[in-house]
Amino acid sequence: MDLKAENVAITVGATEAIHLAFRMLLNSGDEVIIIGPTWAQCPNDVLLCGAKPIIADKFASGFLPDLDYLRTLVTDKTKIIVVNSPNNPTGTVYPKELLKGIPHLKYEVPDATFYLFTDISETGLDSRAMCTGLLEKEHVAITPGLSFGDAFDGYIRLAFTLEEDVIREGIGRIRHFMESLD
Repeated sequence: MDLKAENVAITVGATEAIHLAFRMLLNSGDEVIIIGPTWAQCPNDVLLCGAKPIIADKFASGFLPDLDYLRTLVTDKTKIIVVNSPNNPTGTVYPKELLKGIPHLKYEVPDATFYLFTDISETGLDSRAMCTGLLEKEHVAITPGLSFGDAFDGYIRLAFTLEEDVIREGIGRIRHFMESLD
C-alpha cells in the first residue's frame, strides 16, 4: 500500500471520523441504513448531512442483523450501510450466557466489548424509568436503551469501564433494585 499524506486524515476519535466520512459521502436526500441499536450520534450525523437514517431493528437471533430484512431496506437512495462491530451498545455477538441470578434481566456475554445490552422487558419499566430508578435509589448510572433507537426502549446499556470492585458494587446495587421490584 502506498500511503501519501493527502490520503490520510487524523481525527480525535471514531465519532469525528464517522462524521467527516458522512460529510464527504452524503448528499441531501440520500439514505443511510444503520444496523441498530446504535449510538445516537450516528443517525444525528446523517440528519446533519440532510440525509435520512434508516434503522435496521429486526434481528435473526440476539442482535445479529436479519439479512433478508436488511435487504428490504435498500432503495435506490441508499448510499451507505453502517455496520458497527463490535457494536455499541450490544457487543454484537452473543454466543454464551452469563454475570444469571438477577431477577427480570436477560443478557448474554458479548464477544467483543465492555458493554452489556440488557433486556428489561420483564420489569414492566421502560428504559428511562429503569435508569431513573437505579440512579435515584441505588446511585447507579446506566444508559437507557431508548438512546440507541426507539425500538430499544426495553433495554438498558451497562458499561464496564471502572475498576472491578466498583463494577461488583454496581452489580450488587442493580440486583438490590431488581429484587425490590418483586
